[in-house]
Order: sequence, then structure tokens, then C-alpha cells
Amino acid sequence: RRCHRWNMTTLGDDADFTSVHVTTTPNTNHATAFDVPKPPPPPGVYALREDARKLANRVDTFDDAADSDDALNALHDLGYLAVERALDEQSVQTCLDELAVMARGEQDLAKKFLERVGEVREAVSEGRIHVSDGGDHEALQYEAFAETKAETEADALKDLANVRKLQGFVRHSPTLAALAYRRDVLELVAKAIGGGVRADDLQIHQSLALLKPPPPSGAEQGGREKPFHQDLAYFSIEPHTKIIGAWFALDDTDEKNGCMHFIPRGHQRGIWRHESIRDWQIDDADVLEASDGDGGPCVSVPLRRGGAVIFNGLSPHGTPPNVSASSTRRAVQFHYHAGARRITDE
Repeated sequence: RRCHRWNMTTLGDDADFTSVHVTTTPNTNHATAFDVPKPPPPPGVYALREDARKLANRVDTFDDAADSDDALNALHDLGYLAVERALDEQSVQTCLDELAVMARGEQDLAKKFLERVGEVREAVSEGRIHVSDGGDHEALQYEAFAETKAETEADALKDLANVRKLQGFVRHSPTLAALAYRRDVLELVAKAIGGGVRADDLQIHQSLALLKPPPPSGAEQGGREKPFHQDLAYFSIEPHTKIIGAWFALDDTDEKNGCMHFIPRGHQRGIWRHESIRDWQIDDADVLEASDGDGGPCVSVPLRRGGAVIFNGLSPHGTPPNVSASSTRRAVQFHYHAGARRITDE
């Protein structure tokens, strides 16, 4: 097992590069990255605390959150804050349409994104980019089950339903950059960081689209679990840097299709030990030790399409696999800071 980098070694922003299967499929002329199948999470890891309802921290809009001392105090205390109406329906659909364009490489900027995906993958394989160096490197990764589809379906890899993750797209997509730099989002993030930070001080550290398709025919689960982790554990920056994440739901999300789950106040413990188990993750035993009485360790944050959750970069969180009958769970996520010093192996 490889331990958390502040204990022994380094993970890096792109640790997920190390858990993929790269191959050239019959219907493509380039190397393609597929996720590696993972075992299901152990029982109880996503069980809810007895007091989960009391720990729901929700407001209606970003402006409401920025104007509410109670909501901001709860964000600092619990580590997360749900925003019920973050995006309107048109904004949600625009994001989904743009993600599909990026995955298919249909426009010039999207083509450049796919070119950069290949260049980054080649640089990683040749050791010219090290995963521990960090950065919002371009990446496109497909679900494990998509590899079989790609062998027989010519357009399988152009279908967003087979994509697990897109990363590093903000510089290639003015549409998605507009969401990342929305003023109401930045104002709330700046207040969450505190210390006199202003919206204009913020930088985007990482951009991600995290997609959990429903199970394919005959399968028990679709998009796989992302085990409990702290986002700061993937970032090669000083561990005390204040990072805030903004996660936007592009579908209705719930416990069955993989909504966000948090360990309340887990960020107050500082750095948790991370190991290589099903992913770079917090050990399941440590998660279960956070259980409350006869309840489980966590709080779920189901959201309607267009909702969002803002959270501390040290907040332990995870998402279970999509085991719904037909529900897709798509989301985009951005991480912000107001300046950070990178850590190197030296």
C-alpha cells in the first residue's frame, strides 16, 4: 500500500492516471484510457448517521449563502453547504451540451482539448509529466464497461454515457469557464476561504466533469464508486492551503445514483491517512470509526438537477456507485484557492 503523501509519499493531482487501462481500440486510431473495474465498497461505509437530518446545511441560492452568517458558520463547522438552486435549466443543459462537444472533439477548441489529452497521456507514460507535480492536466477517461462497447460500436467513444471523467477543460471551453467564474460562485467561495480574500483573488486549481452512467444491461452497477477521500490529498500544494470545491449537479442525485456523502466536521481533524485500496482513499476502517452511535459515518447530500454543494478541500467525502435502474448522475466540479505554493519531491 502507498500511504498519504504527508505521511510518507506523494499522490499528486492526477493520481487517477495510475488506475486506468490504456489501449488502442479497433474503432479509434489513438490510445484510449478506460477505468479499471473495482470491487464494491464494504457494507456500512455509506450508511447515514442517526443525526444526518439535523446536519443538513442548505440554502436556496448562492446569494442567500453569501448573505447568511448562519450558513457560512455551518459551512466552516460541518465542512459543506448545499445550494438548492445554483443553476437554472438552461444553464444545466448548456453545460451538458458543451461536455458532449468536448468529449467528441467537434469544434476547434474541443479538438485541441483531445489533442492535449493524448499529449498529456504520452508525457505521463514517458515520465515527462509526473503525477506528483500537480496541475489541471487534460484527461478523458471512459468507464471500464465502455471498452467492450468500443470494440463493436464505432461511435461508442463519442457518447458521453460511456465517459467517466473529463479534466482540465476550462482553458478549452469558454462556456464551462463562464460557469467556473460566475460572480455569485466566486463571492461565496471567497467568503468560505475567509481571511480577507476577495472574489478577484481566486484561482481555479482544477476542473472536472464526473459522470456516473446507470448500469449497462445485465450489470449491478454503472458508474463506479469514488471512495472517501480529501481533495487536498490529491493536490501537490501546501497542506494548509485553503481549498474550496464547488460541485454542480447536472442531474437529480440521490443515494442510489451516487450523490455526495460527507463525514461531518471531518475537515477539523486535518489530514487523514490515504492508502491505495479501491482508489487513493481514506481507509474504510477509518471511515467506519467516524460512525455515530448506531448510525453510520456520513451525511448524504442529495440534490435536484441544478443544485450545488460547496465544501472544504479537507472535508472527507465520497460517492457510492450508481446502482439505479436508469438514472444518470453527471456533475461538474471546480476547486479554488487564493494562491498556493506547490510541493515537490525535493
